Amino acid sequence: MGRAMKEILTAIRQRGDLEKPMVSVRSLLKQVDREDYLDMCCSRLADSELLDGEDACIDFADFPNIRLSADGLQNCKSILECYISRDLIRRVYRLMCETESFNCRISNYTGVLRRMTTFQLLKAHFGMKPGEDAAVYIRAELWHRSIFAEIVRKVECGCTCLYVKMKYHRIFSAAKKAVAEEAL
Repeated sequence: MGRAMKEILTAIRQRGDLEKPMVSVRSLLKQVDREDYLDMCCSRLADSELLDGEDACIDFADFPNIRLSADGLQNCKSILECYISRDLIRRVYRLMCETESFNCRISNYTGVLRRMTTFQLLKAHFGMKPGEDAAVYIRAELWHRSIFAEIVRKVECGCTCLYVKMKYHRIFSAAKKAVAEEAL
């Protein structure tokens, strides 16, 4: 199964568009063995007010790391060039733009499938040869529209929420306690 097929099936399964590709400042610094400068670099990015929450956002799971989209990388280039070579930034930017374009095409394709009625999908499916990739996508779209797939998504979401609540119970408790004390 090729990369495009995997991404299309992922977009169909998620019932939405693919997200923008993001790169972390930590991984960029790691490429040039300058991971020790992560705090300093991220502080400079934050102090220069380049964090907009969309193209440049704090990675709370790996604090103080910052995640950048292609536009965020371009906006933060002047600070990043103090730590990383222009050539690496240029290569990463080009790769991110290509990936974003690829994701956009996939999102457009899956959007067309989502807008089609069930009757149109069935008609198109029966008019295809058995080995065509489009037949696989149509079957996936039909399955993920079904009530059974919706139940599976709800159960997965519930299990994920339960897992997060159990794993981070102490953090949530401390946050609630801090908020309660602040309110008094």
